[in-house]
Amino acid sequence: MNVLKALARLFSRPELMLLPAAPAPEQQKVVSIDPRIATIKNVASMRLNWKKVHDLDCTGLSPVRREWLQLLDVDMLFLVNRASYSQLRAHLSGRKTIRGLLAADADSVAAYKEALRPEASLFNVEGRGGGGGPKRSMGGMKI
Repeated sequence: MNVLKALARLFSRPELMLLPAAPAPEQQKVVSIDPRIATIKNVASMRLNWKKVHDLDCTGLSPVRREWLQLLDVDMLFLVNRASYSQLRAHLSGRKTIRGLLAADADSVAAYKEALRPEASLFNVEGRGGGGGPKRSMGGMKI
């Protein structure tokens, strides 16, 4: 009987009384996710995991976005994968860039693609091919 009285006293303390349920919020803020950004993050994740990317995986992406995704190296793919949807949306629209990630506009993609061409190396600026390295002269003699 003493146990029952002790339990009754314990649960009758005001600080242990159950409070009424909090009112439900009017409406929770729903964040809509752009399916194109989800596709970009999915393709970046697939490339990071060395999975083959098919055309069906890139549905809804423009040719410029597809080429942009193909040009990204591992570090840039990691940045895409790690970025939040809002950061990636701002980067893709050109409002706020993600440091270390290639801009996604057509001009930047074309310039980066041109820079990756083997003929456009530092030692062969003219792009004529061949040459094998820098030409230096010392006192009129070619080395």
